[in-house]
Amino acid sequence: MSDLADSAPEACLKRHGFVTIFLLVAAAWPVQGHSSETGELNLTPIEIQPERCDALHPQLQWLTEEKVRGIWIGSDLFDRFEDGEKTKGQVLADAGFNLVRVTMDVNSDNNRSGAIDKSKPLDPKYDRTKSNSLRTRLALNIAEARRVGLTLMIGWKYGTHHLEPYRKYRSTQEGLATVTCCPIDETYITGQHIGKWAVQIAEGGAGGMIIDMEMYHSDKSGYYGSCVCDECFRTYLQTYAGNWRTVFDNVPAEGRGEWVKSRLADEHYSMFAAQRIEAIYDSIRRKCQEINPTFLFGVAPMLYHLPGVERGLGTANVPCLVFSEHEYHNGPYRGSFIGTRDSRIYLPTRFLCGAYVAVQSPELMADNLLQASLYCDGWWAWYGEALLTNTGAGKAPGIPYGRVAGTSARDYLDLITATHARLDGLLASPTSEWPERKDGKLIWLNAKLERAKSETDDTSSPAAHTALAEAKAELERYIKLLGTGGY
Repeated sequence: MSDLADSAPEACLKRHGFVTIFLLVAAAWPVQGHSSETGELNLTPIEIQPERCDALHPQLQWLTEEKVRGIWIGSDLFDRFEDGEKTKGQVLADAGFNLVRVTMDVNSDNNRSGAIDKSKPLDPKYDRTKSNSLRTRLALNIAEARRVGLTLMIGWKYGTHHLEPYRKYRSTQEGLATVTCCPIDETYITGQHIGKWAVQIAEGGAGGMIIDMEMYHSDKSGYYGSCVCDECFRTYLQTYAGNWRTVFDNVPAEGRGEWVKSRLADEHYSMFAAQRIEAIYDSIRRKCQEINPTFLFGVAPMLYHLPGVERGLGTANVPCLVFSEHEYHNGPYRGSFIGTRDSRIYLPTRFLCGAYVAVQSPELMADNLLQASLYCDGWWAWYGEALLTNTGAGKAPGIPYGRVAGTSARDYLDLITATHARLDGLLASPTSEWPERKDGKLIWLNAKLERAKSETDDTSSPAAHTALAEAKAELERYIKLLGTGGY
């Protein structure tokens, strides 16, 4: 993820080729020609009303009263902490966390291919239609979460462990993917890929599911623009084009993006796709909430990663939790405050700021969790396993899965515990008594500039001067951005 100023939500939308789908009414689109005669598009405005979570279910009032205090781990809550009497779940609860995400998955050899050679006996541990994690670990984790008072959400990867048959994503720029699935393959996504496992997790009794939208073993790093596979393009034409069959038959697959663009329909096409994606995830959510009305969904790594998902997974009573990673290094910043604003005005979401254990000292993490909980909707630690394993100072330093060098897990846990206690008092106090809101990125960029200056003082190397010039330019761009939006 970029840590630059362009990681604000509206820039993410632009980078992915999508529009701001939460606007009240789309722009007025001109009707171009007589569509029944020419095959041109009737760009009927697509209206998407704001949908926010403004009537929390009584059992979810803690989302507002406490804010989310989350942690992302890979091991089990019932494991013993440092081989002592306490479980990891108890340690986290004692530190003031109220939500934990535990990794689970399908059986897989982690091979990119989604095909299974049915002519050979299949080793059950590689059978992607099954999940030994859910079968052997879910109930035990749920029992421990309930015992210590934690909300348990199961983390599930979106972009990997695919299983044929399924439709592939076609990019307007890079063509047909080899592995990456079409984001609007409803049969696959609801039946095998996400929906099947979400229902099993709900039936098992967990409090929710977090969909990690990063692509992992897929061949595309993300969805950069709406899908123009045969089915997606055909469905759009059937809805908005006259003589759609002629258009479909005569526009080559590699020319579909340009055809849409030439008709000034990029945003219209993307909004239509977002509506269809929303409907898919809405159907998954409904099934799970028929089992448990307060079943929570979450998405990572950011807001608008795949527009439509958050609206489908959230409602006025039960929000979709957005686990943002853009705060990993610097804490809450302009983009975080915009994401929180959008969650309160346009979307049925709660915006949570991530904190990267390997790069944030205990003191910085404590400060950032306070800012995220007061001025956003909460915070979460990644990779939280670093607070539960190799706990001594110097035993788990560095990127990606450790802590800041020289720190112990207890350094973090003790300060997090104290800061959560302080947070309790502040949330019960007038906002006039809160610490002033700070922009973590601005602080981080200023510190980066000072380090670059110091290095040029120590050396005259061209590399040091280049780094100084880049740090200056980066800070100037961000300051300029801050002056444009009031955030």
